[in-house]
Amino acid sequence: MASPECKTYAEWKEIFSDEGLRIVHHRNYLSKNILEAWDIGLRPISPFLIEMANVLPPEKRLDIKERWVEAMMPLVSPFCLMENSTDEIHPPGFHLFVLKKIK
Repeated sequence: MASPECKTYAEWKEIFSDEGLRIVHHRNYLSKNILEAWDIGLRPISPFLIEMANVLPPEKRLDIKERWVEAMMPLVSPFCLMENSTDEIHPPGFHLFVLKKIK
């Protein structure tokens, strides 16, 4: 279930090489379960949450975000634990790279 906006590993490797970077670590992330939870639960309301957050002073926004993360962890943690179990059937949607500058 790769995102159409996401480049393949080979495409990224070429881009990084052209920029003088090499990949020292790679893993895929955001499984089908996580992406579906985002699409169903958060994507529809995210523009409104962003708009609302943008009118708050930064210190108030930080306080609310900290409480939001704390409240959401029990809901999100099970999705993270089962993320790898679906990777064989539905490859994760994105890449995580650790890069090193080639000398």
